[in-house]
Amino acid sequence: MPTGSFHIDPNNQDVAAIANSQTGTGSTDFMLNAMYNIHINNFGISVDANYKINTANSAKYEFGNKFTGSSFAFYTIKKSNVVISPNVGFSYENSAANKLQSKSVDQTDGYITSAIGGVEVSIKKITMGANLQTPVIQNFAGGQTVSKLRGLIHVTFSI
Repeated sequence: MPTGSFHIDPNNQDVAAIANSQTGTGSTDFMLNAMYNIHINNFGISVDANYKINTANSAKYEFGNKFTGSSFAFYTIKKSNVVISPNVGFSYENSAANKLQSKSVDQTDGYITSAIGGVEVSIKKITMGANLQTPVIQNFAGGQTVSKLRGLIHVTFSI
């Protein structure tokens, strides 16, 4: 659902930078998600895919649709009621170009493939995890934007 506020001047040359700094998209967007896990003894593989479909807002600005996919191999180590799962894998992201009044906005599309390594620790119904992601191949905004090493941490509560 539309959130925040979105205001741009379509004649401003920095329209992409201004659009990316808004407090919301001002559009109604849709998410499609799929995930599959296979676990044999202590070894497992997880695969997920996400696709975000964006619509135009009242300013006729439309963020590009985005695909994200990843795959991880993991190994579980059980000690009492603690489960430790180191993992390695990769992710791929692809963003289509943004559009203003149905015309593509320069330097708003791109892709990145990253190698990922991390660990998850589960204690009863709480799982904590962290990983590091390093770009292997990328091309965002015609090479103007370069992603570097990034990290992710999470906490999950099971009910």
